[in-house]
Amino acid sequence: MKNTQPTNTSKEKPKQHFTFPSYDEGDILNLDAIIPIPEPQQSGIIRVKLIYEEPSEPMPVEAPWEK
Repeated sequence: MKNTQPTNTSKEKPKQHFTFPSYDEGDILNLDAIIPIPEPQQSGIIRVKLIYEEPSEPMPVEAPWEK
């Protein structure tokens, strides 16, 4: 099998740039922040009865694109 990847014939290594973004004070997460616990909400059971109906006949359409 032939190697289809291009080879770097020069002895130079590609330059790598590592930078870290700077953040404003307001954007930093406060890990000591107190999160209030929400009050419990009402819960319960909803009971429904589904009634099956036969599908209706489609309405005939006479070439609406020819108007």
